[in-house]
Amino acid sequence: MSRWINVQMLQSRPGDLGQDENRRIMFGFNIMIRKVPSEELEQEVATVLIGAGLGDVGVGVFVSSMGHIPVGAGPYVSIQATGGGPGIRTQEVPGIAYEQATVTVIARAETFVAASGAAWAAFNALAVVQNTAVAAAPLA
Repeated sequence: MSRWINVQMLQSRPGDLGQDENRRIMFGFNIMIRKVPSEELEQEVATVLIGAGLGDVGVGVFVSSMGHIPVGAGPYVSIQATGGGPGIRTQEVPGIAYEQATVTVIARAETFVAASGAAWAAFNALAVVQNTAVAAAPLA
């Protein structure tokens, strides 16, 4: 569990990313999370998406590039850490007090409406997180 200070949306809206290998449309966006460092970033993002009703890990929400996304209609939402900006130091904490982690979130489905709807649900759920402790979702 870590404390999230805020989430900065790096795009103003989810964008059309084309089709995946199964010819499903993909919508995605990038975020930067200012938070207390942890080793469970993707699982913490998954917790927020599960709370938004996008499914459980391994069912509707998939963590990392190792998450096996089914061939079905979807929607399926994947989360992948992409590095981030430099850490923030404070006088009170030795080392990095807050990380600025970046994540890509991609929703894919057979229909425009389903993919776009899942991407917007994820976008809206993450955009409002501020000054909140977020637990890591268990991996499937």
